[in-house]
Amino acid sequence: MRRWRLLPGVLAILLSLFCVVPVFAQGSAEGRIQSISVDVELDRSGNASVTEIWQVTVPDDWTEAYTVKSNLRDMEIRNFHVKDMDTGAVFRTLPGDWQVDRPRSEKSGQCGIHRDGDSLELCWGVGSSGPHRFAISYEMTNMVQRYKDGTDGFLVRFVNEGMDPEPESVKIRVHGPAAFSKKDTRMWAFGFEGSTGLENGSVVAKSSGAVNYCNILVQFPKGIFTPESKSSQTFEKVKQKAFEGSSYSENTDARWGVLAGIFAGISLLIFLAHRVGAKRDDRPLEMGALKRESLRNPMYSHEIPFAGNLPEAWLVLRTMDRKATENSLISAYLLQWIQSGQLAVQKMESTKWNLFGDREETLLLLREPREDMGSVASKLWDILNSAAGEDNSLQEKELYRWAKCNYSELQNFFSAASQEGRETGESRGDIGQVERRVLLTKQLVPGLTERGAGEAVKMAGFRHYLKDFTLVNERQARDVGLWHDYLVFAALFGIADQVAKEFQDILPSYFERPTGESTIDGPVLDTWDILICLDLVNRVSAAAESGYMDGFSAEQQAMASAGQGGFSSLGGGGGFSGGGFGGGGR
Repeated sequence: MRRWRLLPGVLAILLSLFCVVPVFAQGSAEGRIQSISVDVELDRSGNASVTEIWQVTVPDDWTEAYTVKSNLRDMEIRNFHVKDMDTGAVFRTLPGDWQVDRPRSEKSGQCGIHRDGDSLELCWGVGSSGPHRFAISYEMTNMVQRYKDGTDGFLVRFVNEGMDPEPESVKIRVHGPAAFSKKDTRMWAFGFEGSTGLENGSVVAKSSGAVNYCNILVQFPKGIFTPESKSSQTFEKVKQKAFEGSSYSENTDARWGVLAGIFAGISLLIFLAHRVGAKRDDRPLEMGALKRESLRNPMYSHEIPFAGNLPEAWLVLRTMDRKATENSLISAYLLQWIQSGQLAVQKMESTKWNLFGDREETLLLLREPREDMGSVASKLWDILNSAAGEDNSLQEKELYRWAKCNYSELQNFFSAASQEGRETGESRGDIGQVERRVLLTKQLVPGLTERGAGEAVKMAGFRHYLKDFTLVNERQARDVGLWHDYLVFAALFGIADQVAKEFQDILPSYFERPTGESTIDGPVLDTWDILICLDLVNRVSAAAESGYMDGFSAEQQAMASAGQGGFSSLGGGGGFSGGGFGGGGR
């Protein structure tokens, strides 16, 4: 009888095994190279000690992993070793030529070099299916060359084209006997979507997208190396060859002009998207006590959030909503200044031909700024004043041109707004030090307190209230009196157009008053003028953002082309040595 009682449990175990086994089988059906991280340590003679960390998922049909080294010129590969980083086991390096056709069991725990014509294949047994981390190390002599013009440098392929499978991410770090300085070290990277730069005195190239191959060109300052290897070419000739087909601007081969333009556009978009994405992933504040679910269906709130302080509201808004833009802060200030009379909307005759015969265009006229406007607002006012010039009138094209040439000033404005918002929040008790878990550790970082979380929920309710203004039954007279403040925060939320139209539907009499009439809250604008204001505010703030991004892009292009770091090129890198085609698992 007891046997029958055990039967359901046995059946359950067998069923679970049937369910689990296919999962394991599926997981090892396809090989992956999740990442390859290459560390290159150069000595004064220009010889390199190289360590590559491969994080891979080994399928059932692999017996070994390998990498190809070719185009070696006067370089030699020495002291090849492999270590399993998960178990700590050091592989046995076999003498002679590595036999590729041996079964997995005979290769396990062993490594060696297979010669294939002029190429070398550094091979090692994978041991078993599943995830592994292998550290392969070797010496590569004469990596750094003294070029004909006296320059020291190299153009080396560290990750090959045609690998099977292609690595999903790569990172190359090159360091030497002395720290490399940004002042006189130049670097370029080819064959992948990513970036280059100096980190703690080392040249670092890392991917952020697809990896086809990874070629690195570096020009070192004089005095660090005394290379034994001498090149018959000048460094400029090597660089010119590498730039062919690349997205760097010094490409002189006309045949590659169109392709280089495509690569340039794609590389810049990917690099900028990566920068923006990284920034969006890093919220300005930690959520702290704020729970995500509390923002989904907040109760309506009539209250102006954070006592009307725009920098703090903007900072918290970007913390709780990643879609919130930096640009909206400019819109809010512009609309606030128009309502207070510090800015005026001016119509002038347009010099541009218009299909509909309208010869008028609108612009902003800067009047006297208020003395109590605050440091952050003053920074934005100075930006507008500089862009407007002596006539104090500002068109969006003027602001675009100014922002493109002086994008760092807008960057400083956004930084100052974040700092003031944080300081205001700390003084009000909305922002404090909260815990953030990083792996197994805890760190104290700025984040929302219980009070700040409550204020954030109220702000979400206020935004919800403005969006649904026409649907809310109770609309007290005091809402009309707060119209100007409501519209400013609607601009901060990016919904000013919608809110203005809803106010017009509910309170048409409010908009029928003559233009220029004043109330205790400031000058009253009719419907047409309000829509003109909102359109102009949107265009001007968009021009600032567009100029800022274009200026940033142009500087990144210039820096990258000059070898000062920035984006990598998807193409180019010809004339390399040290690597070739193929590798991966087999």
